[in-house]
Amino acid sequence: MTRQTDTRYIHTRLQTFADVRHALDDLCHRLSNDINDATKVAEIEIVLAEILNNIVEHGGTSAYQYPVEISWDIGTEIAFMICDTGRPYPQLRLPAPDLPNCDDLPEGGFGWGMIQMICHAVSYQRVNGANLLRFSFETETLKP
Repeated sequence: MTRQTDTRYIHTRLQTFADVRHALDDLCHRLSNDINDATKVAEIEIVLAEILNNIVEHGGTSAYQYPVEISWDIGTEIAFMICDTGRPYPQLRLPAPDLPNCDDLPEGGFGWGMIQMICHAVSYQRVNGANLLRFSFETETLKP
């Protein structure tokens, strides 16, 4: 039985990492009402934390001018779209999913590899001065 798509939105200002924490708490609370799998909610939280922290860290002042829109559809999968007005991604594409060498671990550089390993699909576009990041998770554990 396929569940009808149910689109939800959050509009939030992300100027600090505390703003990210607040948005994540709100999102995970909402998701836990529809997903009967704490592990899946935790995976989603990891991905969202990385993406939203990247907006704060790398988006620049243009990311603060307008709220970040986070929308998601719950159907046969959970599909997210995040729209922000920050700096465009380098070369207008997603970073390579390569993870660093385990013998020489840097402090950062794991985020995009981790995101692409956890998500079912990830895509990026720059449209009318905004970053549109879409990503999805497979799930069979939606609450009835």
